[in-house]
Amino acid sequence: MPRPHFAYVFERFPSFTQTFCAREVLELQRQGTRLLLFSIRSTGEETLRHFPQELIDQVITLPPADVLTREVEAMKERRELPQAMVLTLRGWSGRPDKARIYEAAWIGQKLRAAGVRHVHTHFAGLAARTAWWIRQFYGLSYSFTGHANDLFCPDEATGLKLPRLIQDAAAVIAVSDYTAAWLRENHPAAADRIHRVYNGLDLDPITQATAGTVKITPPLIFSVGRLIEKKGFDDLIRACALLRDQGLPFQCRITGDGPLQDALASQIQTAGLNGQVTLTGPLSQPDIIQQLGQATVFALPCVTEADGGRDVLPTVLMEAMAAALPCVSTTLAGVPESVPWRGEVRMELRGLASWGAAAGVGKSGSEALRWTAAETFWISVPSRMILPPASDSGRRSRPITESAVMLLPQPDSPTSPSVCPLAMSKLTPSTALSNWCGVPSITRLSQGADT
Repeated sequence: MPRPHFAYVFERFPSFTQTFCAREVLELQRQGTRLLLFSIRSTGEETLRHFPQELIDQVITLPPADVLTREVEAMKERRELPQAMVLTLRGWSGRPDKARIYEAAWIGQKLRAAGVRHVHTHFAGLAARTAWWIRQFYGLSYSFTGHANDLFCPDEATGLKLPRLIQDAAAVIAVSDYTAAWLRENHPAAADRIHRVYNGLDLDPITQATAGTVKITPPLIFSVGRLIEKKGFDDLIRACALLRDQGLPFQCRITGDGPLQDALASQIQTAGLNGQVTLTGPLSQPDIIQQLGQATVFALPCVTEADGGRDVLPTVLMEAMAAALPCVSTTLAGVPESVPWRGEVRMELRGLASWGAAAGVGKSGSEALRWTAAETFWISVPSRMILPPASDSGRRSRPITESAVMLLPQPDSPTSPSVCPLAMSKLTPSTALSNWCGVPSITRLSQGADT
């Protein structure tokens, strides 16, 4: 049986909070890539959504920590472990992150038996540190995809810091041009190993389910995300209060859960918006798609958290565009890479609720929004940047017509979001389909797996 091209090591997989990882794995397998899948922690307690059973069945989940330790100690007694690892385990007592060494030993033995030469992880966190130890003791190369707070707010309590993870990685993948530029600026020695690969999306269910749907009245402002500071939902609620004060009809639904739920509910009540702004709690993907089809506009006013945490490229914006929704967001980080920006004219905040319903994006504008999302973020495009496909997907570039989208810059004062720009432009087709092969593939990083 041919050996795997490479292995994924995840902290938790599959997880409904990181569906982009599952999409990436499934698309690579569709393209003919042979993978080994490891999950350091079990996701058995999660209500797994939208994951095929055949994917779940492939995952090799590490045993609980106490069992893992006993199994690795038994390997040591049988002299199966590299001598350097045995010596490190002896000398690492009491030092932080020792569990990563045990995880590396357990996974490394299976990788060696399978003939795997390269490991990829998502997030510059626990799994990336485990991959670093695998490299140290088993001689495999590793790469990782950095996302947001794992880069901007790294865990400083561990022995392995972000600069060392980047220094020793065969490649570092950033999910936006913004993040790639930030990494190159802060880690110039690794600049030639830092590459941008967008998270891929399967847009078909959204485009099919929302095509031709009827918008509800009063106009719906819809938003989705964890109820945390960086999503800026408090700003959205303040904006809704201004709309109410101007006498404009609207309703707003914010979908998700998180630590700020009570604070946001209190803000809604204090502002007298109980009848207009609703915290729906978490919804299933089909229910979210239904809301996208009914909405007039999608809003996600991202902000930078007090500790520097920020959203980089929220996937919900691309999903909203796939539903042909005009999107309102900020110019923070990588957001302008998904919500196109071509100049600006200023308009009153009432445009948030009335522009999409009154002026409309029109048929050509709706198609433009859908294809802006599809041209760059369709799952087959980013995945081919990680590994060349076994066969062409058959999707071709289509010309993008005149579109209208909106960006809401972060206000100087969080209490006065009074205006937003409306950007209208001719959007050019993405160049991703023509230049993806310029990004080093995992195949080459893994020293040429059997084909």
